[in-house]
Amino acid sequence: MKLSREPFFSYLAVRVLGARLARRVFESSLPGERLLEIGREELSGIVGVMPDALCWPPPLEQVQGLQRELAKTIEHGVSPVFFLGEGYPERLNVLPDPPACLFIKGHFLASIPCVAIVGARRPTVYGLEVANRLAKDLALAGVAVVSGLARGVDGAAHVGALDAEGKTWAVLGSGLDCVYPKEHERLAERILNGYGALISEYPLGFSPRKEYFPKRNRIIAALADGLVVVEAGEKSGTLITVGFALDLGREVMAVPGSVFSERSKGTHALIRQGAQLVQNATEVLEALEFRKVLPETPTDKKQSPARGLLNDQAGLLDLLGPYPEHIDALRARSGLPIEELSVALAELEIQGVARSLPGKYYQKI
Repeated sequence: MKLSREPFFSYLAVRVLGARLARRVFESSLPGERLLEIGREELSGIVGVMPDALCWPPPLEQVQGLQRELAKTIEHGVSPVFFLGEGYPERLNVLPDPPACLFIKGHFLASIPCVAIVGARRPTVYGLEVANRLAKDLALAGVAVVSGLARGVDGAAHVGALDAEGKTWAVLGSGLDCVYPKEHERLAERILNGYGALISEYPLGFSPRKEYFPKRNRIIAALADGLVVVEAGEKSGTLITVGFALDLGREVMAVPGSVFSERSKGTHALIRQGAQLVQNATEVLEALEFRKVLPETPTDKKQSPARGLLNDQAGLLDLLGPYPEHIDALRARSGLPIEELSVALAELEIQGVARSLPGKYYQKI
């Protein structure tokens, strides 16, 4: 079923009635333009019992405010898509409580193969490298990478996909103009400037709240064909996403870590409970029986030698290796003041010979 309902009436239903009642409106045969013409009793016959405090039809002032709100949303380049409507991801229909509306900004293709990569917000360097490499190789195979734009594994996964010029979706627990954490605003911009999209069920202006993130996780699980956990402690919030994925029948995979690391206890427990053990993108593709949807791309692109590097930049490049290194360690080894070091690292990124990872880690490309 595809709705041709004019967007404002759908937006009005979502913002005034709430997600549950709005979905019932969308499932009905009620023409959208009739929403403001019917009374509370007739609407109750469509959506069921309505809260006593809910005023219907809404006051003119509220309707006009929502019209301005929707106009502002569209002016910001954000596209609202509605349950059962054009552009709404069908994968979300399997949720017991699918969002009545999604706000999407960027390049989003709901039909392509997709893998979620999630894990610790404070991972080890190993975890960062695994998430980054896994996402890069999946992106090179034509698979979209979805995650939550959080610190740690999420951020490393988004960066890996972007470095491969692949597709990545970031699902937020806030409005799309309230990126959290703040230090990932630049990463969010990079996603929008690349082949990715920002997604949320919350309108512009909604600040991140603790209760929004578990709800965000169900969208990550539903959008993906499979879920890969890179690092997670025994009581990690990542396990909430795993629970959603299992409930939806998605394949759950886990990357083994160090037996000495607290951040591996959760992933190792998942493996003992039956999660597929995976070590690289090839094993993920095999577990999901994916076929490449893009032409083969070499995973080891030859980098042309950097030209025009200053002495400090060239020396710093020599210090960088294939594994991430924290900026404090680079400062100690290079002897550069932090201001000069930051500038030199930024120049290396611009030259395309180094890259930054979440948590102030850097590595040579």
